[in-house]
Amino acid sequence: MGSVKFGLGPLPAASILAEVLCALKRDWPRLLVNAEVSTGPALLDQLRAEQLDFIVVEQRYLPLSAELKVQRLAVEPAGWFVRPGHPWLAVSITADRLRQAALASVPTPEGAQARIREALGYLPGENLNFQVVSNDLHSLVTLTRHSDLVLLAPVRVVKARLDAGELVLLSVPEIFKLSAQFAIVNLAQRTLSPSAQRAIAAIEAANG
Repeated sequence: MGSVKFGLGPLPAASILAEVLCALKRDWPRLLVNAEVSTGPALLDQLRAEQLDFIVVEQRYLPLSAELKVQRLAVEPAGWFVRPGHPWLAVSITADRLRQAALASVPTPEGAQARIREALGYLPGENLNFQVVSNDLHSLVTLTRHSDLVLLAPVRVVKARLDAGELVLLSVPEIFKLSAQFAIVNLAQRTLSPSAQRAIAAIEAANG
């Protein structure tokens, strides 16, 4: 049946990896699958070294390069999440308040950070207050549920926690709303194997 080796950034992994693996196991039970989770820059290095067939990362990590074939997936709504009973749920959310937020997040592309800094009116040289950064989004969710941290994440990743009442989406003005967009990336001059094409089809279906 063949094999496939691909990599995902922390956000796409938390969002779609479990569904993708289940689909591949169901439809192609003899396919050998190796799925790695790492940061965007590390995955790009592995792709260029031909250690991975393709990667799925936040599209803001991607340089303009003729060596890469990029397929952008649908935009994912994201947001600012807190625990039930968080003091900010009782007040209006302003730029000043969000600038003071103690944030939890997976490693974030510089382009995404720059957009948030601009929206919140940061001065040049000021940085976002990331107090906890980890590749393990599920641990960040648990930490946010038991602290006053503000979690930045795609809505789909935390939907089960929202539905269970374990997290709450902060209501923020439109200008402060967030989004994420993932992309499937492979080397333009390297032909994808049938196994890799099957895995990409599963990712497309999960993202849809």
